[in-house]
Amino acid sequence: MENLNPSNSSCIAPRKTRNVMLDILIALAPATVAAIVLFGLKAAVIIAVCVGSALLSEFVFNILAKKEQTVGDLTAVVTGLLLALNLSTNVTIWQCLVGSVFAIVIVKCAFGGLGKNFVNPAIAAKVMLLIAFAGISPIAGEAPST
Repeated sequence: MENLNPSNSSCIAPRKTRNVMLDILIALAPATVAAIVLFGLKAAVIIAVCVGSALLSEFVFNILAKKEQTVGDLTAVVTGLLLALNLSTNVTIWQCLVGSVFAIVIVKCAFGGLGKNFVNPAIAAKVMLLIAFAGISPIAGEAPST
């Protein structure tokens, strides 16, 4: 047992974060296309708003915090897309904005950035939207009870 030396597999080259995130985006492409085909323009708008506001949130946070710009690693794009794909098409645009900003600024960046967040930012934003706006609009995809 003393002679065992656990290490990384020599046949797997280390990968950059950007490449991993690009693979995730490629894997999410069929679901993204299906969402737009099945739910129409509203789904495309929700995806665009979530991804765009996630990118902008990370960009602005890094400027204000005087940190190295990490927008190019595509993690904000993946977070925005995951959030968008988890929301109902009945959600309002401003709720998409709030969710994306919460995911990036509060859950991801405030805790130190990539790999240091305590939960998945996109799912944390979904839960926050469900709790905070449960009475305002059907974020979960169900009609509000009257």
